[in-house]
Amino acid sequence: MLAMNETKDLRMPRPRKLPARAQVVVMPMILSFLMSGIVSAISTLRVVGFAADTHWRILEAWSVSYVVAFPVALVVLPIVRRIVGLLVETHPLPQAPQGAGRPGRTQVAGQGMATAPIACARPSQTSP
Repeated sequence: MLAMNETKDLRMPRPRKLPARAQVVVMPMILSFLMSGIVSAISTLRVVGFAADTHWRILEAWSVSYVVAFPVALVVLPIVRRIVGLLVETHPLPQAPQGAGRPGRTQVAGQGMATAPIACARPSQTSP
């Protein structure tokens, strides 16, 4: 029997997240899944139009394009990251002050609520 101030937690337990090293596979997998689906749907609708079997044709085109898109994304994404790194200036994230975060927990470097500053162009204030 539960006391008056105790409540039974009926929520489902959260599923465990994949380890960080899985990001190199999971990100291109999801990206290629979505992109190939969108492109397949657009190209199929453009060629066939809205017909009775359009959804089956989209799924058929999607399955073929995803088989190609996922391996290509695995190979191309590291190259794209390097190109973006050459074109975009990166700033290190500011670290949260020591002791910030939840009480009773140790703050791990690189974790927390820190965000990169956003650079805004302001008009110059020159007098005419």
